[in-house]
Amino acid sequence: MLSRMRTGLDNAVSDEDLDTLDRLVGDGPDSVLHRADLVVRGSRTVWIAQAIKEENR
Repeated sequence: MLSRMRTGLDNAVSDEDLDTLDRLVGDGPDSVLHRADLVVRGSRTVWIAQAIKEENR
């Protein structure tokens, strides 16, 4: 999830910040994947609607 965000950050943050992000989301010893004290949570909002037919108005 975090690695997908990197593409959008290319022109928005410094090269140093991108390097830090790469270390955090990579497989190395600094990766958040090796941290037992972190949990990634995410959510998405979905709206579902149905159009009202003209005859029912």
